[in-house]
Amino acid sequence: MFLTVTGGMTVAGGDNASIYASYALVNLITALATAKVSAAGNMTVAITSGGLTVRGGSTGVGFATTASVVTSILLCIVATAVITAILYVAT
Repeated sequence: MFLTVTGGMTVAGGDNASIYASYALVNLITALATAKVSAAGNMTVAITSGGLTVRGGSTGVGFATTASVVTSILLCIVATAVITAILYVAT
């Protein structure tokens, strides 16, 4: 990441370098916030989806796993959209 920012600042040069660095910082903050929220959401879905109380043998486990994965993916997409919108408006 550091090399990417440094390379972009070198190519941009002058006053554009500070603008590029601020955009890189916003992108970094967005990525870190999204990762934390997504991890917390995935953990919550895994804990509350009833995986420890599944009935129906391997079929039940398959359905529970599919439901948990779909819910986690949708939660990640929504969390990313919300965080990006909030940080986009804030800048």
